[in-house]
Amino acid sequence: MDAAGPLASLKSEQFSRITSRERTRIVTVKPENFTVEVVDYVRFPDFRDLLVLASQAVEGVLRPDGLVRIGLRYINEVSVPQEVPEWRDWLDSSLIAPELRSELMLTEWTGTAHYQVAPEQSLVLRYGPSPGPVVSREGPLRLTRVPQGPVFMLDFDSFWQPDNIPEFSGDRIGEVVEGLHRPLRGFFNSLCKPGLREVFRKEVMTVPVRGSYQPTEAPAVIPLRIVERTQLSDADILANRAGALRSDVGILSEGVAQVHGDSLRLQLESRADAAARRSPVHLLDELADWGFSWTSVARVVGVSIPSVRKWRHGNPLSGENRRNLALLVAFVGVLEEDYLIQDGASWLDMPLADSSFTGIDVLAAGQAHNLMQYAAGHISSIDLLDSALPTWRGTLDDRFEVYDAPDGERAIRMHIKGEVG
Repeated sequence: MDAAGPLASLKSEQFSRITSRERTRIVTVKPENFTVEVVDYVRFPDFRDLLVLASQAVEGVLRPDGLVRIGLRYINEVSVPQEVPEWRDWLDSSLIAPELRSELMLTEWTGTAHYQVAPEQSLVLRYGPSPGPVVSREGPLRLTRVPQGPVFMLDFDSFWQPDNIPEFSGDRIGEVVEGLHRPLRGFFNSLCKPGLREVFRKEVMTVPVRGSYQPTEAPAVIPLRIVERTQLSDADILANRAGALRSDVGILSEGVAQVHGDSLRLQLESRADAAARRSPVHLLDELADWGFSWTSVARVVGVSIPSVRKWRHGNPLSGENRRNLALLVAFVGVLEEDYLIQDGASWLDMPLADSSFTGIDVLAAGQAHNLMQYAAGHISSIDLLDSALPTWRGTLDDRFEVYDAPDGERAIRMHIKGEVG
C-alpha cells in the first residue's frame, strides 16, 4: 500500500516450450499440464504419434502422477468463394440462427452444443460466423494460411475427464485420444453440405508444394485446423498434384493417367509404411471401429477368419500378412481423408457394375491403386473391373466352396487359398 492506493499484484508463470524451427509444432509444459499445438493438420494418425511421443517424454522427465483431463480440440475457420457468404447454402440448417422478422438482417450469431459421448467423455461444439479470422495470429505458432474475409467457426472440443484419476501413461493418452477423435470423423462432414465438401476436396488437391511444382489457384478455404500440426509427405503431395492435374485439365491422356496411377501407388505404400509401425492388434481394432467384418479383413489379407481372430488376441502373424493389414488400414484412411468417403467398410461392400463383385474383391486382387482412381471419380465401376478383374464378366463367384461338414452334411464356407500365419 502507498499514497496512491494498493499496489497491483504481479503473478509470474514459469513453463517450458519446445518448438520446431518453422514454428509449426509447439509443445508447452507447465506445472499442471502440457499441450501439443500444430498447424496445417493433415492426418490424425500423424498427430496421435506426435502426441504419444511428447507424452512419453513428459512421463520420462517429469514423472507426473496421474491424468485429470485429456482434450482434443479442432478449431475450423471455414471460408467459401462468396464475398458475402450465404451460410445456409454451405452448412447444415442446424447451425443457422432463425430469422425472426423480414426487416431484421441477421449478421452474426454464436451457439454452443454439449454432447455426452460416454460416461466420462464429452464433446462441445461452438459455432457461428465471424467477419474475420477467429484464431489469434499473435501466438508463438506461425500460421501458414490466413483466411481473408468472413469465416464460419466450427470449434470442436472433445474431452475425457475420469471420475477416478488414473496413473499417467503416454500409451494411455494415445488410446484415449483415439476415442476422442472417433466421433469427430463423421460429425464435421455431416455439418457440411455437398458443395462445401467439394470446395474442401479441391483445396486439398491444390496444396502448395516444394520444388519445381507450382500450385494452381484455389478457393480461399482453410481446412480442419486443430491445435496440432503435421506436414504432407512427398508421396501425398505427388498424388494430390497429379490428381488435381487430371481433374482440372479434363483430358485423360495416357501420360497423365500413368503419372497419377504411379503416384497413387507411392502414396498408398507411404501410408502403409506408417501404419505398419503400429501393432496388428491396434490395426484390427481400428478396422473393427470402422465397421469391417472379419470376413472382409480375411479376404483382403488372404487368410482364414480364425487366423484374424487369433491375431486379435495377440498371436503372431507373418510379415506379408502384417503388410497387407497395414495396406487395408492405409487405404481406408485415404478414402476418408482425401476423397471424403465416410463409412469405408460399407462403401467397399457395395456391388460394382451391377455384379457380385465389390471393392473388397478388388483389394483382394491387389488392385488398390485402381480402386483409388474409382474413388476419385476418374474411372467408372465397369472400367475398374475391366482393369482389376479382366475376366469378371465370365467369372463365377469363387469366394465360397462346398465342403463336407463334421456332421456329414454338405455346407458352404469361404474359400481360402494356401496361407501362412
